[in-house]
Amino acid sequence: MTDTKVSVIVPAYNSEAFLDRCLTSIVNQTYPDLEVLLIDDGSTDGTLALGQSWANRDSRISVFHTENAGVSSARNIGLRNAQGVYICFVDSDDYLDENFVQWHVDRLQNDSQVDISVCGFVDEDDQGTVIHTSEITSHQEYDMRQFNSSYFLPYTCWQIMFRASMLNADGKALLFDQTIHIKEDLLFLYALLARSHKVMVDGNILYHSVYRSSSLSHTALGKEGESDFLSSINVYPQLISVTQKNTALHEFVCANILKDLAKFEDRLDQTGNRNNGLRFEIASIRKEALDFLIHKGGWKMKIQALIVSYLPKLYLKIAR
Repeated sequence: MTDTKVSVIVPAYNSEAFLDRCLTSIVNQTYPDLEVLLIDDGSTDGTLALGQSWANRDSRISVFHTENAGVSSARNIGLRNAQGVYICFVDSDDYLDENFVQWHVDRLQNDSQVDISVCGFVDEDDQGTVIHTSEITSHQEYDMRQFNSSYFLPYTCWQIMFRASMLNADGKALLFDQTIHIKEDLLFLYALLARSHKVMVDGNILYHSVYRSSSLSHTALGKEGESDFLSSINVYPQLISVTQKNTALHEFVCANILKDLAKFEDRLDQTGNRNNGLRFEIASIRKEALDFLIHKGGWKMKIQALIVSYLPKLYLKIAR
């Protein structure tokens, strides 16, 4: 391990059509001290062979092959093998601005208290048309120990770079939960935020996320995607758990979970979904979040929590 090495973890599954662009954007970074950990998650196309071809041409690239076990498993293989002082993730069908790594490294090196650097990103369709730009509108630098809801929190693991030392900051190795298949990066992010000191956020667009209409997140609320929706709400009890040591962040998480659950239940009503098991799961999560806010939250948070929980239609009308 060097004092400046950056580990770039790239999980890949059947990415042959996009991998060249992704790896080209990584190896051409203006910051050269990289190791690229490409994890082939049991691809059935030419992803593995293409990755090995890249590794033969660039010694900074290492290829790992595993049976198909999902993106969290692949990322964990990368985390366990990373040798860099700083770590970032890149999805194999996405690509980077050439200054992505240098920009993040500068922010982490300039202030030893900054544990996480966050940049802006765009979502693009297959043709390169921008369909969404990240919501970061200003530069922010904040202490997580004095967190408040005005701060922008990242919600994808690929728009950040973080200190590798954060993975063991609480005496327990932080990895992705391989039982969670939707919002798994959100759970990892909030666990990382809860053990961080300072976070630096800026809207510079340095990451290009290529949007796919077949993504699980787009079908999770449909009738055929009911199990995916259940998986997505199952992350909430764990979000509540991993943020408990940071009271302000925990309050923020609980409040937003209540809002999400109100929206989810409303959409279930609209689609005619009467699954009692699913609704019981929602009620159980709501109770856990509400109990904390009622007993530990400020008075404004208590009122908001009660309205969202017991008058959800009023909340949704106001929120719209």
